[in-house]
Amino acid sequence: MKIQLVVLPIAILLMLLALAVGISKLLLMGGVITQPFISLLLPNHGQLMVFGFLSILLATERYLGALAFPFHPIIHSMPFLVAAGGIIQITGWVSNIFPLVLGGSVILIAGFIIYIYIITSIGKRSAQPLPFKYMSLAAVSLISASIVGIWNSPVGNLPFSMLLLGFPILTILGERVELTRFVAPSISSLARYGIWILAVAFALILIQTLFPAVAYRPLMLTWVLLLLAVAIPLAWGERRLMTRGEKILHRYLGVHLMAAYGWLFLGIIALLVIVVNGQTVALMDAATHSLAIGFIGSMILAHAPIILPAILGRPLIEERLNRLPLWLLTTGNFFRVVSERTCRRNRSEESDSFGSGRSAYATNRCCICDCYAQVNSAFFRQPSFNPIKTH
Repeated sequence: MKIQLVVLPIAILLMLLALAVGISKLLLMGGVITQPFISLLLPNHGQLMVFGFLSILLATERYLGALAFPFHPIIHSMPFLVAAGGIIQITGWVSNIFPLVLGGSVILIAGFIIYIYIITSIGKRSAQPLPFKYMSLAAVSLISASIVGIWNSPVGNLPFSMLLLGFPILTILGERVELTRFVAPSISSLARYGIWILAVAFALILIQTLFPAVAYRPLMLTWVLLLLAVAIPLAWGERRLMTRGEKILHRYLGVHLMAAYGWLFLGIIALLVIVVNGQTVALMDAATHSLAIGFIGSMILAHAPIILPAILGRPLIEERLNRLPLWLLTTGNFFRVVSERTCRRNRSEESDSFGSGRSAYATNRCCICDCYAQVNSAFFRQPSFNPIKTH
Protein backbone atom coordinates (compact mmCIF):
# COMPACT_ATOMS: atom_id res chain seq x y z
CA MET A 1 0.00 0.00 0.00
CA LYS A 2 1.28 3.45 -0.93
CA ILE A 3 0.82 5.47 2.23
CA GLN A 4 0.97 8.75 0.33
CA LEU A 5 -2.15 7.83 -1.64
CA VAL A 6 -4.02 7.49 1.66
CA VAL A 7 -2.89 10.59 3.56
CA LEU A 8 -2.50 13.12 0.74
CA PRO A 9 -6.21 13.04 -0.22
CA ILE A 10 -6.88 13.82 3.44
CA ALA A 11 -4.48 16.77 3.20
CA ILE A 12 -6.24 18.06 0.08
CA LEU A 13 -9.66 17.79 1.72
CA LEU A 14 -8.40 19.67 4.78
CA MET A 15 -6.88 22.33 2.51
CA LEU A 16 -10.25 22.80 0.81
CA LEU A 17 -11.90 23.01 4.23
CA ALA A 18 -9.39 25.65 5.33
CA LEU A 19 -10.00 27.64 2.14
CA ALA A 20 -13.76 27.41 2.63
CA VAL A 21 -13.42 28.67 6.20
CA GLY A 22 -11.13 31.51 5.09
CA ILE A 23 -13.42 32.59 2.26
CA SER A 24 -16.42 32.36 4.57
CA LYS A 25 -14.63 34.63 7.03
CA LEU A 26 -13.86 37.10 4.25
CA LEU A 27 -17.47 37.17 3.06
CA LEU A 28 -18.69 37.57 6.64
CA MET A 29 -16.45 40.58 7.21
CA GLY A 30 -17.60 42.03 3.90
CA GLY A 31 -21.25 41.76 4.88
CA VAL A 32 -22.01 39.31 2.07
CA ILE A 33 -23.15 36.55 4.43
CA THR A 34 -24.44 36.58 7.98
CA GLN A 35 -23.83 32.94 8.88
CA PRO A 36 -20.24 31.71 8.36
CA PHE A 37 -19.31 28.20 7.28
CA ILE A 38 -18.57 26.13 10.43
CA SER A 39 -18.29 29.17 12.68
CA LEU A 40 -16.36 27.28 15.37
CA LEU A 41 -13.44 26.90 12.94
CA LEU A 42 -13.09 30.63 12.21
CA PRO A 43 -10.52 31.23 15.00
CA ASN A 44 -8.50 28.21 13.80
CA HIS A 45 -8.28 28.93 10.08
CA GLY A 46 -4.48 29.29 10.19
CA GLN A 47 -3.99 26.19 12.32
CA LEU A 48 -6.27 24.25 9.99
CA MET A 49 -4.11 25.14 7.00
CA VAL A 50 -0.81 24.41 8.73
CA PHE A 51 -1.69 21.40 10.90
CA GLY A 52 -4.27 19.96 8.51
CA PHE A 53 -2.70 20.51 5.10
CA LEU A 54 0.93 21.66 5.10
CA SER A 55 2.09 19.37 7.90
CA ILE A 56 0.71 16.29 6.12
CA LEU A 57 2.04 17.37 2.72
CA LEU A 58 5.58 18.20 3.84
CA ALA A 59 5.86 15.30 6.27
CA THR A 60 4.76 12.82 3.59
CA GLU A 61 7.28 14.26 1.14
CA ARG A 62 10.10 13.60 3.61
CA TYR A 63 8.71 10.17 4.46
CA LEU A 64 8.97 9.16 0.80
CA GLY A 65 12.60 10.30 0.74
CA ALA A 66 13.32 8.22 3.85
CA LEU A 67 12.18 4.96 2.23
CA ALA A 68 15.57 4.63 0.55
CA PHE A 69 17.27 4.24 3.95
CA PRO A 70 17.15 1.34 6.45
CA PHE A 71 15.33 3.22 9.18
CA HIS A 72 13.28 1.82 12.05
CA PRO A 73 9.84 0.62 10.87
CA ILE A 74 8.23 3.23 13.13
CA ILE A 75 8.72 5.77 10.33
CA HIS A 76 5.77 4.19 8.49
CA SER A 77 3.45 5.43 11.22
CA MET A 78 4.54 9.04 10.87
CA PRO A 79 2.24 10.17 8.01
CA PHE A 80 -0.75 8.51 9.70
CA LEU A 81 0.03 10.13 13.06
CA VAL A 82 0.31 13.58 11.48
CA ALA A 83 -2.94 13.14 9.54
CA ALA A 84 -4.80 11.65 12.53
CA GLY A 85 -3.57 14.44 14.79
CA GLY A 86 -4.89 17.07 12.41
CA ILE A 87 -8.26 15.38 12.02
CA ILE A 88 -8.75 14.93 15.78
CA GLN A 89 -7.78 18.56 16.42
CA ILE A 90 -10.34 19.76 13.87
CA THR A 91 -12.99 17.53 15.40
CA GLY A 92 -12.21 19.06 18.78
CA TRP A 93 -12.51 22.61 17.44
CA VAL A 94 -15.81 21.88 15.67
CA SER A 95 -17.33 20.07 18.65
CA ASN A 96 -15.73 22.44 21.17
CA ILE A 97 -14.38 19.46 23.12
CA PHE A 98 -11.01 20.35 24.68
CA PRO A 99 -9.78 16.75 25.28
CA LEU A 100 -10.00 16.12 21.52
CA VAL A 101 -7.93 19.23 20.79
CA LEU A 102 -5.38 18.14 23.38
CA GLY A 103 -5.30 14.56 22.11
CA GLY A 104 -4.95 15.65 18.50
CA SER A 105 -2.03 17.92 19.42
CA VAL A 106 -0.30 15.10 21.30
CA ILE A 107 -0.68 12.73 18.33
CA LEU A 108 0.57 15.41 15.92
CA ILE A 109 3.59 16.06 18.13
CA ALA A 110 4.31 12.32 18.29
CA GLY A 111 4.29 12.22 14.50
CA PHE A 112 6.70 15.11 14.29
CA ILE A 113 9.08 13.61 16.81
CA ILE A 114 9.39 10.72 14.34
CA TYR A 115 9.73 13.33 11.58
CA ILE A 116 12.70 14.87 13.40
CA TYR A 117 14.22 11.38 13.74
CA ILE A 118 13.88 10.94 9.96
CA ILE A 119 15.32 14.36 9.15
CA THR A 120 18.30 14.12 11.49
CA SER A 121 19.06 10.56 10.38
CA ILE A 122 19.05 11.53 6.71
CA GLY A 123 21.19 14.55 7.54
CA LYS A 124 23.82 12.33 9.18
CA ARG A 125 23.99 10.18 6.05
CA SER A 126 24.04 13.10 3.64
CA ALA A 127 27.09 14.85 2.23
CA GLN A 128 25.11 18.08 2.65
CA PRO A 129 23.51 17.99 6.12
CA LEU A 130 22.81 21.72 6.23
CA PRO A 131 19.33 21.66 4.57
CA PHE A 132 18.15 19.12 7.13
CA LYS A 133 19.10 21.46 9.97
CA TYR A 134 16.63 23.98 8.53
CA MET A 135 13.96 21.28 8.38
CA SER A 136 14.66 20.15 11.94
CA LEU A 137 14.29 23.73 13.16
CA ALA A 138 11.03 23.91 11.18
CA ALA A 139 9.74 20.80 12.95
CA VAL A 140 10.61 22.27 16.35
CA SER A 141 8.68 25.39 15.34
CA LEU A 142 5.63 23.28 14.47
CA ILE A 143 5.80 21.33 17.74
CA SER A 144 6.04 24.62 19.65
CA ALA A 145 3.08 26.06 17.72
CA SER A 146 1.07 22.90 18.36
CA ILE A 147 1.62 23.21 22.12
CA VAL A 148 0.77 26.92 22.14
CA GLY A 149 -2.26 26.27 19.92
CA ILE A 150 -3.88 23.99 22.49
CA TRP A 151 -5.00 27.08 24.42
CA ASN A 152 -4.58 29.91 21.88
CA SER A 153 -5.79 31.07 18.47
CA PRO A 154 -3.54 32.90 15.97
CA VAL A 155 -6.32 35.41 15.19
CA GLY A 156 -4.95 38.86 15.98
CA ASN A 157 -1.85 37.27 17.52
CA LEU A 158 1.08 38.19 15.28
CA PRO A 159 3.84 36.31 17.18
CA PHE A 160 1.81 33.09 17.28
CA SER A 161 0.89 33.46 13.60
CA MET A 162 4.55 33.78 12.67
CA LEU A 163 5.49 30.84 14.90
CA LEU A 164 2.82 28.82 13.11
CA LEU A 165 4.15 29.83 9.69
CA GLY A 166 7.70 29.05 10.81
CA PHE A 167 7.23 25.38 9.92
CA PRO A 168 6.43 25.77 6.19
CA ILE A 169 8.74 28.77 5.73
CA LEU A 170 11.78 27.10 7.31
CA THR A 171 11.05 23.83 5.52
CA ILE A 172 10.88 25.59 2.16
CA LEU A 173 14.09 27.50 2.85
CA GLY A 174 15.77 24.19 3.68
CA GLU A 175 14.47 22.68 0.44
CA ARG A 176 15.77 25.63 -1.54
CA VAL A 177 19.22 25.13 0.01
CA GLU A 178 19.00 21.42 -0.82
CA LEU A 179 17.77 21.80 -4.41
CA THR A 180 20.07 24.65 -5.48
CA ARG A 181 23.40 23.43 -4.12
CA PHE A 182 24.51 22.27 -7.58
CA VAL A 183 23.25 25.11 -9.74
CA ALA A 184 23.83 27.91 -7.20
CA PRO A 185 26.76 26.87 -4.94
CA SER A 186 26.84 30.28 -3.27
CA ILE A 187 23.57 29.38 -1.52
CA SER A 188 25.33 26.78 0.65
CA SER A 189 27.90 29.25 1.99
CA LEU A 190 25.17 31.79 2.76
CA ALA A 191 22.99 29.12 4.33
CA ARG A 192 25.64 28.24 6.94
CA TYR A 193 25.10 31.64 8.49
CA GLY A 194 21.38 31.62 7.79
CA ILE A 195 20.62 28.65 10.01
CA TRP A 196 22.10 30.39 13.06
CA ILE A 197 20.28 33.62 12.26
CA LEU A 198 16.99 31.75 11.93
CA ALA A 199 17.62 29.82 15.15
CA VAL A 200 17.93 33.14 17.00
CA ALA A 201 14.83 34.44 15.19
CA PHE A 202 12.89 31.33 16.24
CA ALA A 203 13.94 31.82 19.87
CA LEU A 204 12.78 35.45 19.75
CA ILE A 205 9.38 34.67 18.25
CA LEU A 206 8.83 31.84 20.72
CA ILE A 207 9.65 34.13 23.65
CA GLN A 208 7.30 36.78 22.27
CA THR A 209 4.53 34.19 21.81
CA LEU A 210 4.86 32.89 25.36
CA PHE A 211 5.41 36.30 26.97
CA PRO A 212 3.60 38.87 24.81
CA ALA A 213 4.08 41.70 27.28
CA VAL A 214 7.90 41.44 27.23
CA ALA A 215 9.55 44.06 24.99
CA TYR A 216 7.14 43.51 22.11
CA ARG A 217 8.44 46.10 19.66
CA PRO A 218 12.22 45.49 20.11
CA LEU A 219 11.85 41.71 19.95
CA MET A 220 9.52 41.74 16.94
CA LEU A 221 11.61 44.30 15.10
CA THR A 222 14.73 42.21 15.67
CA TRP A 223 12.88 39.11 14.47
CA VAL A 224 11.73 40.81 11.25
CA LEU A 225 15.22 42.16 10.53
CA LEU A 226 16.75 38.72 11.09
CA LEU A 227 14.25 37.22 8.65
CA LEU A 228 15.13 39.94 6.15
CA ALA A 229 18.85 39.27 6.66
CA VAL A 230 18.28 35.69 5.49
CA ALA A 231 15.77 36.42 2.72
CA ILE A 232 17.84 39.02 0.83
CA PRO A 233 21.02 36.89 0.36
CA LEU A 234 18.96 33.80 -0.46
CA ALA A 235 16.92 35.58 -3.14
CA TRP A 236 20.09 37.19 -4.50
CA GLY A 237 21.83 33.81 -4.63
CA GLU A 238 18.94 32.36 -6.65
CA ARG A 239 18.80 35.22 -9.16
CA ARG A 240 20.34 33.09 -11.92
CA LEU A 241 17.66 30.47 -11.49
CA MET A 242 15.06 33.18 -12.02
CA THR A 243 16.52 34.17 -15.40
CA ARG A 244 17.58 30.86 -16.95
CA GLY A 245 15.27 29.70 -19.72
CA GLU A 246 16.92 26.85 -21.59
CA LYS A 247 14.17 24.36 -20.74
CA ILE A 248 10.49 24.55 -19.97
CA LEU A 249 11.12 23.35 -16.43
CA HIS A 250 13.76 26.06 -15.87
CA ARG A 251 11.42 28.79 -17.09
CA TYR A 252 8.61 27.36 -14.97
CA LEU A 253 10.82 27.35 -11.87
CA GLY A 254 12.20 30.83 -12.53
CA VAL A 255 8.80 32.52 -12.76
CA HIS A 256 7.57 30.77 -9.62
CA LEU A 257 10.69 31.76 -7.67
CA MET A 258 10.25 35.41 -8.68
CA ALA A 259 6.63 35.37 -7.56
CA ALA A 260 7.44 33.59 -4.30
CA TYR A 261 10.24 35.93 -3.29
CA GLY A 262 8.15 38.94 -4.32
CA TRP A 263 5.41 37.83 -1.90
CA LEU A 264 8.02 37.08 0.77
CA PHE A 265 9.41 40.61 0.65
CA LEU A 266 5.92 42.12 0.53
CA GLY A 267 5.05 40.16 3.67
CA ILE A 268 8.23 41.29 5.41
CA ILE A 269 7.52 44.92 4.50
CA ALA A 270 4.01 44.60 5.95
CA LEU A 271 5.50 43.10 9.13
CA LEU A 272 7.91 46.03 9.44
CA VAL A 273 5.04 48.49 9.10
CA ILE A 274 3.07 46.60 11.77
CA VAL A 275 5.97 46.61 14.21
CA VAL A 276 6.84 50.27 13.66
CA ASN A 277 3.38 51.85 13.28
CA GLY A 278 1.15 49.39 15.11
CA GLN A 279 -0.98 46.41 14.16
CA THR A 280 -4.23 46.72 12.22
CA VAL A 281 -6.49 43.98 10.93
CA ALA A 282 -5.76 44.89 7.30
CA LEU A 283 -1.97 44.89 7.77
CA MET A 284 -2.08 41.65 9.75
CA ASP A 285 -4.12 40.07 6.98
CA ALA A 286 -1.76 41.36 4.28
CA ALA A 287 1.35 40.12 6.09
CA THR A 288 0.08 36.64 6.93
CA HIS A 289 -1.46 35.92 3.53
CA SER A 290 1.51 37.31 1.62
CA LEU A 291 3.63 34.73 3.43
CA ALA A 292 1.12 31.87 3.73
CA ILE A 293 -0.46 31.94 0.28
CA GLY A 294 1.92 34.10 -1.74
CA PHE A 295 5.32 32.76 -0.69
CA ILE A 296 4.45 29.27 0.55
CA GLY A 297 1.82 28.61 -2.13
CA SER A 298 4.08 29.75 -4.97
CA MET A 299 6.95 27.62 -3.65
CA ILE A 300 4.70 24.55 -3.42
CA LEU A 301 3.76 25.06 -7.08
CA ALA A 302 7.45 25.57 -7.93
CA HIS A 303 8.43 22.28 -6.26
CA ALA A 304 5.43 20.32 -7.61
CA PRO A 305 7.28 18.99 -10.71
CA ILE A 306 9.92 17.55 -8.36
CA ILE A 307 7.61 16.22 -5.64
CA LEU A 308 4.64 14.87 -7.59
CA PRO A 309 6.48 12.24 -9.70
CA ALA A 310 7.59 10.53 -6.48
CA ILE A 311 4.12 10.76 -4.96
CA LEU A 312 2.14 9.63 -8.01
CA GLY A 313 4.70 7.21 -9.39
CA ARG A 314 4.34 8.74 -12.87
CA PRO A 315 6.86 10.64 -14.99
CA LEU A 316 6.46 14.35 -15.50
CA ILE A 317 5.31 15.51 -18.93
CA GLU A 318 7.35 18.69 -18.99
CA GLU A 319 5.69 20.14 -22.09
CA ARG A 320 2.36 20.34 -20.31
CA LEU A 321 3.58 22.50 -17.47
CA ASN A 322 2.30 26.04 -17.61
CA ARG A 323 2.06 29.10 -15.42
CA LEU A 324 -1.69 29.50 -15.25
CA PRO A 325 -2.03 28.04 -11.73
CA LEU A 326 0.58 30.55 -10.52
CA TRP A 327 -1.22 33.49 -12.12
CA LEU A 328 -4.53 32.38 -10.62
CA LEU A 329 -2.99 31.87 -7.18
CA THR A 330 -1.28 35.27 -7.37
CA THR A 331 -4.45 37.00 -8.54
CA GLY A 332 -6.56 35.25 -5.92
CA ASN A 333 -4.14 36.19 -3.16
CA PHE A 334 -4.02 39.77 -4.40
CA PHE A 335 -7.80 39.96 -3.97
CA ARG A 336 -7.45 38.27 -0.59
CA VAL A 337 -4.82 40.71 0.62
CA VAL A 338 -6.61 43.87 -0.53
CA SER A 339 -10.21 42.74 0.02
CA GLU A 340 -10.19 43.20 3.80
CA ARG A 341 -9.43 46.89 3.44
CA THR A 342 -11.88 47.18 0.56
CA CYS A 343 -14.64 45.37 2.44
CA ARG A 344 -14.16 47.52 5.51
CA ARG A 345 -14.30 50.72 3.47
CA ASN A 346 -17.41 49.62 1.59
CA ARG A 347 -19.22 47.74 4.35
CA SER A 348 -22.06 50.22 4.23
CA GLU A 349 -22.45 49.70 0.48
CA GLU A 350 -23.74 46.16 0.09
CA SER A 351 -23.27 45.89 -3.64
CA ASP A 352 -19.63 47.00 -3.54
CA SER A 353 -18.86 44.63 -0.69
CA PHE A 354 -20.53 41.77 -2.54
CA GLY A 355 -18.48 42.44 -5.65
CA SER A 356 -15.21 42.40 -3.73
CA GLY A 357 -16.09 39.26 -1.81
CA ARG A 358 -17.38 37.47 -4.92
CA SER A 359 -14.20 38.30 -6.84
CA ALA A 360 -12.01 36.84 -4.11
CA TYR A 361 -14.19 33.73 -3.87
CA ALA A 362 -14.34 33.13 -7.61
CA THR A 363 -10.64 33.69 -8.17
CA ASN A 364 -9.59 31.33 -5.37
CA ARG A 365 -12.08 28.70 -6.56
CA CYS A 366 -10.78 28.88 -10.12
CA CYS A 367 -7.22 28.62 -8.81
CA ILE A 368 -8.00 25.35 -6.99
CA CYS A 369 -9.80 23.84 -9.96
CA ASP A 370 -7.14 24.80 -12.47
CA CYS A 371 -4.32 23.48 -10.30
CA TYR A 372 -6.19 20.16 -10.23
CA ALA A 373 -6.51 20.20 -14.02
CA GLN A 374 -2.84 21.08 -14.56
CA VAL A 375 -1.67 18.21 -12.33
CA ASN A 376 -3.78 15.82 -14.38
CA SER A 377 -2.49 17.29 -17.64
CA ALA A 378 1.16 17.14 -16.60
CA PHE A 379 1.13 13.56 -15.33
CA PHE A 380 -1.49 11.77 -17.42
CA ARG A 381 -1.30 11.73 -21.20
CA GLN A 382 -4.90 10.70 -21.78
CA PRO A 383 -7.54 13.47 -21.93
CA SER A 384 -8.80 14.35 -18.49
CA PHE A 385 -11.78 16.23 -17.13
CA ASN A 386 -11.02 19.91 -16.58
CA PRO A 387 -13.24 21.19 -13.77
CA ILE A 388 -12.64 24.83 -14.66
CA LYS A 389 -14.80 24.39 -17.76
CA THR A 390 -17.82 23.88 -15.57
CA HIS A 391 -17.73 27.36 -14.11
